[in-house]
Amino acid sequence: MAAFMIVLDGTDEGLRAVQDALAQNNGVIVTVFDPVILIADGDDATASAVAALTQGVKAVAYDQAVDVASLGLDADSAVIASAWNLRFTADYQSEKSGRPFDGESWNGILGDCIVDDDEVALA
Repeated sequence: MAAFMIVLDGTDEGLRAVQDALAQNNGVIVTVFDPVILIADGDDATASAVAALTQGVKAVAYDQAVDVASLGLDADSAVIASAWNLRFTADYQSEKSGRPFDGESWNGILGDCIVDDDEVALA
């Protein structure tokens, strides 16, 4: 599954429609930037189901940037959408492709972290 951004129209009905579409297509909301941006997790079919909604959704960005200026967003939401767009720039893609330990588990080489009171010890 992969993350995708949903830009809502700000209505309660739109949010409910998106929630229903995600639930019916094995998608989940992972982050909410009130009032109009959601980051969801799902596959191509999930993103397509949300994009097909005729009410409540201004844009769905699965594997591409969005035209922020055309969405009529407030300043805070425009910054969030612009930040999403950065992941599609050549610089970002270049840096992402050269990450050390790409694909490894976050607790792979160091072991599991155990939190005990305010101390962290490696198991």
